[in-house]
Amino acid sequence: MTNIELRIQNLQKEKARLILEKGELEARYNSIDERPKWVFWLVFRNKYELLNALQMQIRAVQDFIDDINRNLRFLHRAKAATDESENNGHWKMKN
Repeated sequence: MTNIELRIQNLQKEKARLILEKGELEARYNSIDERPKWVFWLVFRNKYELLNALQMQIRAVQDFIDDINRNLRFLHRAKAATDESENNGHWKMKN
């Protein structure tokens, strides 16, 4: 297995972990959103501040997932280029 393939595999594992984390955050967001406001008055917290904080965490995780997707696209192109160069020989030029 080449270095590029290992990096692709590691990024795919990280992406799967982040998708699970995002799902957990969204489930927590939805469960908090369904509760009435007075529940939060008992613990001296504002429901909407808590929801905004969770929304920021969800956005941060989505940004990481987007970065991983960009890196995966780059690595897949690099892998395809190296596979093609091994098959065709390095001296041939493409038009």
